[in-house]
Formats: sequence, structure tokens, C-alpha cells
Amino acid sequence: MQSNEYAGILAGVIQNSSVTNCKIIDSLLKVQNYGGGISSSNIEGRIDSCVVQNLSIISAGVGGGIVSDNNNGSISNTSLDSVLLIAQSNVGGIAGTSLFGGIINNCTAHCVIVSENGDVGGVVGWAISTNIINCSTSGNIKSNGLGSAIGGVSGKNYNTTIFNCFSESSVSATNFGNVGGIAGFAELCIIQNCYSFNTEINQFEPFKSVFYERSLFNYIFLKLEMKAGYIVGNAINTQIIDCYYWNHIKSNKLFLIKKGGNGISITELSNIKHIL
Repeated sequence: MQSNEYAGILAGVIQNSSVTNCKIIDSLLKVQNYGGGISSSNIEGRIDSCVVQNLSIISAGVGGGIVSDNNNGSISNTSLDSVLLIAQSNVGGIAGTSLFGGIINNCTAHCVIVSENGDVGGVVGWAISTNIINCSTSGNIKSNGLGSAIGGVSGKNYNTTIFNCFSESSVSATNFGNVGGIAGFAELCIIQNCYSFNTEINQFEPFKSVFYERSLFNYIFLKLEMKAGYIVGNAINTQIIDCYYWNHIKSNKLFLIKKGGNGISITELSNIKHIL
């Protein structure tokens, strides 16, 4: 199936509607923007008890295994298995973006997810004011974007709660990304009762982290840092409570939590444990 934008295998857009007990098997979707396994967008709707298997989505914009955009909608009791997601922008196993009261509960995703220039997560790529609860991920998650956020559960997060989730995904950044076993970047968030199990976190430095860039007739001094953590790559004003890790990390700059702006320090974390 091919489309310009707002495409889903089941529906183009779901708005104030419900989808229950559906199954998508052996499908391919190519879309210019906003492509999802069930629908491009879930706007104040409900998706419950659905299964997606052997799906491939290739999007020149935002993409998601269930929806590309979850806007104040709920997605529950839904699973993905053997799913390939390739997008230029934000992409997630369940949703590429989830905004303004979105709820993702009791979902599992076994995926290979690649973004060329966006934020990536095993469940959500980019989340604002979202609750991600009782979700798990496995597979491979990667972004090539400069400064992107890559997380085993969710990539970039603002005012979002991630509760009782775990990831055993391989998470990789190739271009100065924020990389975390659970979340790549989190600001004003709560991350509680989460763990990354046997998660491999990779960062690759394509060039020196301090360099000059020519802009017009002037040189601008830039310094880019790679931030990686077993739980979160970069946390700002975020509570991290009762989280665990059992994994290893490959980075030339390793931080359990990288302090940024007025962010929390390692001493302010609550009960972070390494399981031996």
C-alpha cells in the first residue's frame, strides 16, 4: 500500500472512535508522512486488544507501528511482533508521537526501528503529557539524526510518566544523540518502577565533539556532547524512582544521568539499582 500522507492499514484517521480486537498481518505501507500500522492518527479515540505481525512501514516523515500520532487517545492491550519501521522523522513501536493526555497501557513491541533524523523509542518516539504504563520492548532501535533522543521505551519526553515498563532492546545513536535504556531525554517527567534488562546502548562519534562551522562569513564555535545512561540519557527536573538496570553500554562519554541546565544530579536519584 502506498499513500502521500495520513495512511493506515485499517484507517486513515481515527477520531472519537474505537478499534477493538483487530489483527494486521503481513502488510507493507509506504507513505510520505504520518503512517501507522492501524491508523495514521488516533485523535481522542481508543485502540484496544489489537495485534500487528510481520508489518513494514517506510515513511518519509513520522511513523508508528500502531499510529504515527496519538493525540489525547488511548492505546491498550496491543502487541507488535516482527515489525520493521523506517522513518525520516519521529518514530515509535506503538506511536511516533503521543501528545496532550495520550495513554499507552499494557502494550508490547518487538521491532526494528530506524529514524534518519528524528527521535525514536520502542514505544513512543516523542511524548508530551503522556502516560506510558506497563509496556515492554525488544529489538533494535536506532537514530542517525544529529542530537536525537533514543530510548528503549520512549525517545524524547516532556511532562510524561513512564511507569512499570521494561526494555531489552539494543539502542543506538550515530550522531551525538541522547541515549537511554528507558528514555533518551526527559524533562519534567516521572520514571518509576522501570528496568532495562540486558540492554545494549551504543554511541558512535562520527567526528570530533568540538568543531567550527562556517556560517555566512563567520565561524561559529559549536560543542556537541553525547549523553548516555542505563535508565535515561539526559534528565532535567525529572524524578527517577525504583529503577533497575542489567546491561552494558558502549560510549566514549558515559553518564548514568547527565545533568543538563537545572537538572537533577546523581545524588538526587531514588533507588537506582544494578542487578548483578
